[in-house]
Amino acid sequence: MKTLRRLPTLSLSLALLAASTGITSAALATRTYSSGAQSVAINGVTCSEVTGWSGGDIAGTVTTSSLGGTTKKHISSISYDPIVVETTLPLSPALTDALSSFLSGKNTPQPLTLTTADANGKTESTLLAANAVIEEVQFPKLDGSSKDPFRLTFIFRAESVKSVAADGSATRAGAKVGAGAIASNFRITLDGLPSTRIASLEAFSITNTTTGKPAGVFNAASAAIATPNISDLTVAISAADRAAWTAWRDTFLVQGNSQDTAEKSATLELLGPDMKSTIFTLKLANLGLIRLSTPPTEGEAIARLQAELYVETASLPSATAPAAPPKAVLDAPASLNIAPVKRPVVKP
Repeated sequence: MKTLRRLPTLSLSLALLAASTGITSAALATRTYSSGAQSVAINGVTCSEVTGWSGGDIAGTVTTSSLGGTTKKHISSISYDPIVVETTLPLSPALTDALSSFLSGKNTPQPLTLTTADANGKTESTLLAANAVIEEVQFPKLDGSSKDPFRLTFIFRAESVKSVAADGSATRAGAKVGAGAIASNFRITLDGLPSTRIASLEAFSITNTTTGKPAGVFNAASAAIATPNISDLTVAISAADRAAWTAWRDTFLVQGNSQDTAEKSATLELLGPDMKSTIFTLKLANLGLIRLSTPPTEGEAIARLQAELYVETASLPSATAPAAPPKAVLDAPASLNIAPVKRPVVKP
């Protein structure tokens, strides 16, 4: 009597699946799945601080009409979903320049190349976003007791988005998980006010408010003259600094001394692991006090004040925004077939 050979459970499962689908067991056993590694390039320059991206999908607008009692539907226009890019710190020169342009109101349109790679680092898909501009920048909550990684979120909108066939070329890796700044490593300084004991800064955002267009609908004319709007800031302050902050409240709100000269300027810094080196700086100008309150405490919580502030403008220090060299040809996907630029040789 012959003894039947027992297949391992995995091998048997593969054999049964192969029999039902026509795919060989070897192909099933060696197939790999995407790890979802993603990268973003601005004007051809890869931003290594990117941790992931999403969006850029195309959607049609359905128009309904009635003719002779018959209802007809058709696509009357298309739009492109916002492209959401998440980064760690420090920012690369390419993204620093884009952020600086956005904060200054210029918001220069630039091409984006968004790629997704498989587990082996080979390109699986590529999206090309033409004339993309920053629509919003979101800052997460900063808290001295937090252990969360700091993640900056950029929301882009593009004039058009198209897919490019994957060519299997190597994709430049994005930021490593856990790399960069931590949400507790920050420092805020305000002119004329004690700020070393600021415990937290709530999440805030900076948006482009002049387009008047829905997400994904491009307006080149307004994009060039956009003035960013900064959401109000909420900070938690040690009660030990009550006297100075209360004095400013009385002057600014009660006495009505709220002209430009009475407003404050501030600096937000994200620090490295040593809590000394600065890896990102945001300058805030024309801050005014909206409210100073004492939130309720629970249990043994430390007594704090809460200040709500408006902000008119934000900018990057010029030293943190170096010009990025043009590298579009070097970093362009191979599937684009962009030939290298030949420079003339000058003979002596």
